[in-house]
Amino acid sequence: MVKQFWKNTVEKFNEQVFLKFDEDYYTYGEFDQITNQLANGLLDFGCKQGDKIALLFRNSPVYLQCFLAINKIGGIVVPLISGSTPDEIKYVLNHSESRYLIADNTNYKNVAVIRKELRFLKRTILVDGTNKSEPSFESLLSDNVEEPSATIKPEDPMACMYTSGSTGKPKGVVLPNSSFSSCGIAFSTRLNYKATDTIFCTLPLFHAAGTHMNIASAIACGASVSLVEKFSANMFWDTVDKHQVTKALLLPTMVSILMSLPPKENDRDHSLNLVISHIRPKEFMERFNLDMCTTWNLTEIGGMGTLTSPNYNRFEPKLIGWPFPDNAQVKVVDNNGNDVGPNSIGELLFKHPDIMKEYYKNEEATKSTLVNGWVKTGDLGRMDNEGRVYYEGRIKHVIKRSGENISGEEVEFTLMSHAEVVECVVFSVPDEIRTEEVASVVVLQDRSKLSATQLADWCKEKLSDWKIPRYIQLTYDPLPKLPNGKINRINIKFDPVNSEDRTKLNRQKSSFT
Repeated sequence: MVKQFWKNTVEKFNEQVFLKFDEDYYTYGEFDQITNQLANGLLDFGCKQGDKIALLFRNSPVYLQCFLAINKIGGIVVPLISGSTPDEIKYVLNHSESRYLIADNTNYKNVAVIRKELRFLKRTILVDGTNKSEPSFESLLSDNVEEPSATIKPEDPMACMYTSGSTGKPKGVVLPNSSFSSCGIAFSTRLNYKATDTIFCTLPLFHAAGTHMNIASAIACGASVSLVEKFSANMFWDTVDKHQVTKALLLPTMVSILMSLPPKENDRDHSLNLVISHIRPKEFMERFNLDMCTTWNLTEIGGMGTLTSPNYNRFEPKLIGWPFPDNAQVKVVDNNGNDVGPNSIGELLFKHPDIMKEYYKNEEATKSTLVNGWVKTGDLGRMDNEGRVYYEGRIKHVIKRSGENISGEEVEFTLMSHAEVVECVVFSVPDEIRTEEVASVVVLQDRSKLSATQLADWCKEKLSDWKIPRYIQLTYDPLPKLPNGKINRINIKFDPVNSEDRTKLNRQKSSFT
């Protein structure tokens, strides 16, 4: 359980620094006391075991305090993406049946717009102040510093994380308490983390990669966490030096952006010795004098998956490691669910006792994804004779932009709801900075004068900016069809030259820098 897992580490490493956030440092003992005060305050506020409590703000010590406090009382964390639109917030809060929301003032503005439409929400708590109707985070802190006495079982849900998949709306992945410790222990063990390490958490805490792979792995061995509000290439190495960071889990996007920085004489002079990512470019390792491990993970499998080990010297292209935890299983199957032979490409399936329990209130999706204890990942891969796994792409219609999953169907539904759009198709195109970008071919009504810019601006009312297609190709010609009438995606003719790039910005000036 999250509660017991954390308690065991606090008892052993009470005086060890747990969190470094800019100039603020917290020991495990200090952080534990604050989370106990918050946990008791939540109980006094009316929260109870089994309640879903949503979090809507950026990385901060308070976010982690809320995450741990909610799990100490047996609540269920519902993380939302900071910056979500009112419609996106409404869907997740209503679908999850969240009773309470903890948010910052910036995100609260979008909550206020749809407050009357939130059918289950009782109260909202503001982490950065208060207003006439909502209490502040500070007012919730109880004088009681003792740990709440909630009895929590390993199989009890600890979080409902919404992730975009092959359907239009995001699905709520219900993870058991045991997933947090299982992932953390296995990740830190495979990578040989120590209590003397400082792990850099540049990933958002509304993702399993942030909580399960970064925070839980530090807790597993009593290491420290260097937390930042968001990734910044300009501040990355300064933070590494300030907090003496030794390990970092980075998205391929982040690796590419760091590599694009102008070379410096001291590029190899720092404390960072290991980076974990989906890629392993030799030029990055040589320039920054560090080792890299590759990994493959999903929210549905609680951040677990495959992982290589440090100092491994038999890397091959597309290698993503071997199963972790050690008692996990990975297999490759064909379209009929039959195992394929070594080095044959098929769908990757993953099995472990602590994977997702279900997609919340989505029995059909749960049955199609969880089959006899195996998670059908929708990813293509192959396995060699030694049990090493290689990544070969995706089956599902999901676009991974800067680590964020974007449902192609959700974007298509939004574009199709415009009165002048006849049909459309949305897909990914490779991008050296974002890994993938969102592109679309949109068929307009005859005589329509709608421009790509106007269509993108119209989408802003319904989609977060990062979901809106960067490339929009307008046409009056019908899209190619299959015999059953469905769009033949393979025969789509996408022409970047005739598509409008709505950013038209130098990639080096991205929001990451």
